[in-house]
Amino acid sequence: MVYLTRSQLVSESKWKEALEFAVKARDYIRKDPLVAQADVLMGVNGNLSRLNYFVVFKSLADEEKWTEKTGQDPEYQKLLQESFSVSVPNSAEDNLYRTLP
Repeated sequence: MVYLTRSQLVSESKWKEALEFAVKARDYIRKDPLVAQADVLMGVNGNLSRLNYFVVFKSLADEEKWTEKTGQDPEYQKLLQESFSVSVPNSAEDNLYRTLP
């Protein structure tokens, strides 16, 4: 399994819009057959001004196909642009993990 995470700070005055956006983005990502699971996580301790997107793929090949596909998908690109309106500039951090054998 391969796990893609995106952590993004939310603008303090945009929480309502950020949560609405997060649900819309999650639902869009979940529709893709390459995606095994997609969730948005909110902290209960630590930095509470972050939303964390969590996307699971069965393989690195699936993640690479998904990244290539979404890079050319106008609807996904529109979602990325929309995310900029509710997040703190330059606060997104992406990470890719795999499970140990």
